[in-house]
Amino acid sequence: MAKITPTGGQFKQEPDPLFDNLTNNENKFRSIYKDCSDVIFRPFFIGGKVKSILLYIEGLSNIEEIDDNVLSPLMQNTEEEFYNVNNLIEKKISVSNVKEIKTFSECIQEISSGNPVILVDKRNTGFSLGLSKWEKRSVEEPSAEMVVRGPREAFVETLRVNTSLLRRKIRSPELKLQCMEIGRYTKTKVVIAYMEGIADRTLIEETQNRLSRIEIDGILESGMIQELIEDNPKSPFPQVLATERPDVVTSNLLEGRVAILVDGTPFSIVVPSTFYSLLQSSEDYYERFLIGTAIRWLRYLFLVISLFLPSLYVALITFHHEMLPTNLLISMAASREYVPFPALVEVLIMEVMFEALREAGLRLPKQIGGAVSIVGAL
Repeated sequence: MAKITPTGGQFKQEPDPLFDNLTNNENKFRSIYKDCSDVIFRPFFIGGKVKSILLYIEGLSNIEEIDDNVLSPLMQNTEEEFYNVNNLIEKKISVSNVKEIKTFSECIQEISSGNPVILVDKRNTGFSLGLSKWEKRSVEEPSAEMVVRGPREAFVETLRVNTSLLRRKIRSPELKLQCMEIGRYTKTKVVIAYMEGIADRTLIEETQNRLSRIEIDGILESGMIQELIEDNPKSPFPQVLATERPDVVTSNLLEGRVAILVDGTPFSIVVPSTFYSLLQSSEDYYERFLIGTAIRWLRYLFLVISLFLPSLYVALITFHHEMLPTNLLISMAASREYVPFPALVEVLIMEVMFEALREAGLRLPKQIGGAVSIVGAL
């Protein structure tokens, strides 16, 4: 279930500070992660003296780095006293990102993100280590937005890879990337990207407000956010631009628009969008302006043809025979002599069949979809 609340803000949790007793903390986490076989509880002693425990999710954390840069140096004997655990961790752990955390909710958030958490006895704080690692798809050529000339890289399902693709193209600190979480259970990370000094501040604030008002169990794709932030969610027409190309997002950012990147999907959202932006291609800017303009006008022409040609066909065949040449009219009349449907029903059946063939080509397995499309065309 999803809804938009009238007041902004994310889901607020009650303060839940960690205990200063390691056993109590461990029991609490074991009750939270009950029946979770992939959550690892690794007890060990820091410096051979201080009892500690390491928590991480198998498959989301870098186990090799944990063994080499965390457990091995911390378990060695040392002369450091207990109250110098902070200094000991700073000296022994060769991890670039170490953060101190104080609540159970922070620990759960870090563990779910793949960052191992160290809890130490007689301390009500823990340490989060930036050692997340999971399988991810490499940057590949776009499958839905092909171009003849232009970059051949597309967004992937990993959010930080997508933000790095933007940073490669806009090498300026004026590119701002604000991160937030949406989803009661999925805690999906969403990044708002804009150019400071180019994007209108009102647009940025409106985007932040609409996203912060979303209350939903989970976000799995940017299309779910798209439906929740549109002005007219019941409209069948798209009101935002969805793209998987970093160069398209970059050009829109430089024009003052705002991009929304969602973790777990290669498609980003660009707001606001106009009717004309939906008919543009990034390749229009890479060709000479005469060629780009001609291709764009061809696109508009084909749009008009696709919209009005079926209705024009019905009007000519049914009501305005005099507008057709005699030879063409006789040929069409002969071909329609044995058709048991009127022209209107015939056109509607054709439209439905085209849509069915398109869906078959997209949804069915490749071995079957291609054959269905060929047979349907014949």
